[in-house]
Amino acid sequence: MTLSIAKIVSMEFASLGLIFGIVACVHWLHASGVDIVQTWRTLGRYTQSGDSRLHDDGWTYGLLDAVRKASDLNRRAAIWTMLSVAFSALATFASVVFS
Repeated sequence: MTLSIAKIVSMEFASLGLIFGIVACVHWLHASGVDIVQTWRTLGRYTQSGDSRLHDDGWTYGLLDAVRKASDLNRRAAIWTMLSVAFSALATFASVVFS
């Protein structure tokens, strides 16, 4: 059985699409697991402040930091997904046009 150039190119594009899709999945998995770390924990203290305003600020800044980290991972995952879809489409195009 001989493989034509078109089949080889199509398989390479499909393989790249699969790899890029897996990388995107890993980024989304990490984005879904971002924890909220309160400010007092990032400063090395493991107990909450007695001041309720500082307590609320600790949660607010921790939440904002978690949202920033998760959105950065989601952005990266979206880029990898775009690459995955593009290479998968190229694989389909190559297999249809050149067969």
